[in-house]
Amino acid sequence: MLELCRDYRENIRRVDAELRVDENFDIIKKTLYIGTKEATLYYIDGFVDSGPMNKLMMYFLSLKDMGTPTDTGEDAAVRYFSEHHLPYVEAEVTDNPSTMMQMLLAGTTLMLGEVFGAYAIIIDSRTYPARSVAEPETDRVMMGSRDGFVETLVFNTAMIRRRIRDTALTMKYHTVGKHSKTDVVLCYIDGVADRKYVNQLSDKLASINTGALTLGHESLAELLIKQRWYNPFPKIRYTERPDVAAAQLLEGSVLIICDNSPEVMVLPSTIFDFMQETNDFYFPPLTGTYIRFVRHLVFWSTLFLVPAWFLLIRNPEVIPEWLDFIIPRETGRIPIFVQLLLVEFMIDGLRLASMNKPSMLSNSL
Repeated sequence: MLELCRDYRENIRRVDAELRVDENFDIIKKTLYIGTKEATLYYIDGFVDSGPMNKLMMYFLSLKDMGTPTDTGEDAAVRYFSEHHLPYVEAEVTDNPSTMMQMLLAGTTLMLGEVFGAYAIIIDSRTYPARSVAEPETDRVMMGSRDGFVETLVFNTAMIRRRIRDTALTMKYHTVGKHSKTDVVLCYIDGVADRKYVNQLSDKLASINTGALTLGHESLAELLIKQRWYNPFPKIRYTERPDVAAAQLLEGSVLIICDNSPEVMVLPSTIFDFMQETNDFYFPPLTGTYIRFVRHLVFWSTLFLVPAWFLLIRNPEVIPEWLDFIIPRETGRIPIFVQLLLVEFMIDGLRLASMNKPSMLSNSL
């Protein structure tokens, strides 16, 4: 476990050993002089925003010294430097080694100074590689906004904040995973969401004991809600649309946003939540109601029509005359039940083939 002391050289040695700077090519160590005093910056290549950091380093090199604090105390020098010589939007002084390492590995810049003692400055100069907030392929609409969630957590929270400009909107931060330390945000509107349910979810997130969320939101869902193997139905609703997420928040739902995942979990969920679609709300009431009615009709028909048909042909004596056409005229060599299973396997096979084929061949398939 890393521990800093008042000796600057010893702190540099300890941080170098903790980060294994000599072995990791992407962990950058930059030493510079501010006047006659030395300072060292640690950051991860690919996470740091090079433009602002280059300007900040040029500013540091132009300083005559680190300044002389008027207050006394172990953190007087580092706080004086942070307040008077650090013209950056987000900067934090800390002496917690765990916070230093966690924030550094999350993309921020760690600054150690010759006069800082056992303290360090965390500069949030990070930038994440991210794709554009384009419309989700799985949830397209004919009317409405065309933006969608991406794999970057702060982008997703910003798209929700853009739609709900209320101080009651709460983004509660959690870290899950011993090794991955994945950023997870519990999002709700204070006073609208059920406070007891929010506290229950927060306690569950805090008590999760796992190595890593290797599959993002799916791994988190399995840890939050115990799935029964015999239940094939989903228990959590997901959405990739910020407008849907904002609407759910205003209705009292709670969102769980997981870093590295473009989908947001909506809790609690019922079967009726899975039966609605974004288009239902963008169309006029009459049109939206009609589309929802058709969706319900198709869903329940899909669920019960084939089992009801199989039951009737197994008991032909209960079939009325006007339904005689549903009885097969010739008896096949393969039982009806096996035929149904074969059709199901064939449809699933075609679906899997279309998903794994290159896009240029999927239409031909």
